[in-house]
Amino acid sequence: MSLYPVDAYPTPQLAWDKAGTDPGICAQMALNQVLAPQIPVYAYNFNDPTPPFYFPRMPGFTALAYHTADIQFLFPLYHGGQGTPHR
Repeated sequence: MSLYPVDAYPTPQLAWDKAGTDPGICAQMALNQVLAPQIPVYAYNFNDPTPPFYFPRMPGFTALAYHTADIQFLFPLYHGGQGTPHR
């Protein structure tokens, strides 16, 4: 947690989000390097700061790119909604 001091981020939630996601990204990149010489590997970083959000807004919570947020760009209505997502 010393790598992500709370006072370096606008909110504690954003520090927690960064500390919680970076280790997974590093592990995935390491795995990609192991697999890449043997099979084609494709990776991308989805970092849309305003992804469509399908849940009610919560005070003090900043909605960022989240797990599966990218899928709706490939498969419309992925989350089952028929209307326009909240922005």
